[in-house]
Amino acid sequence: MNSNTDLALFAPLGCGLQTGAGAILNTLNVKAAKIVAIFGVGSVGMSAVMAAKMRGAREIIAIDLQQSRLDLATKLGATKTILGNDPEVVAKIQQISPPNGIHYAVDCSGVPAVIQNMVDSLGSRGKAATVGAPALIPFLMKEHAKGNYPIENLITVYDMKDFNQAVKDAKSGKTLKAVLRWS
Repeated sequence: MNSNTDLALFAPLGCGLQTGAGAILNTLNVKAAKIVAIFGVGSVGMSAVMAAKMRGAREIIAIDLQQSRLDLATKLGATKTILGNDPEVVAKIQQISPPNGIHYAVDCSGVPAVIQNMVDSLGSRGKAATVGAPALIPFLMKEHAKGNYPIENLITVYDMKDFNQAVKDAKSGKTLKAVLRWS
């Protein structure tokens, strides 16, 4: 990094982009010359596409509802693309990965039907990960309401004007999770 580096480019690395790359590089530990399918190529999925290319995957299959995203995925390293609303999505993936399915798959959509397609696309000993958890936030909110998930013990809310204090408290360990409220 040098003084001309635009740090704004790296702001999303802490969440979405790191998640997609981490699923490929760490969670699944994708090996070179293998076949990977990425379901949902928003920012998290695009990061997974790039990481699969870095790993030298033989085929990188991007699946999404938007053709423009599939076009970008191709530019970033996807070797095949499939529209997610295609009723033959699983069959098309299996045609790309004979004799029995893909080696690795990542779901970045969090949609149960998509997750099922991902699982159905796996070959013997195939590995899959999902980084979208659609029902988790509502579930955790319900558990909080029941008193089973007391997150208020972890969070300290600060007014935006107290930003510096929030940073100081987070660094010192006084707060576990600082939340800034814009008023």
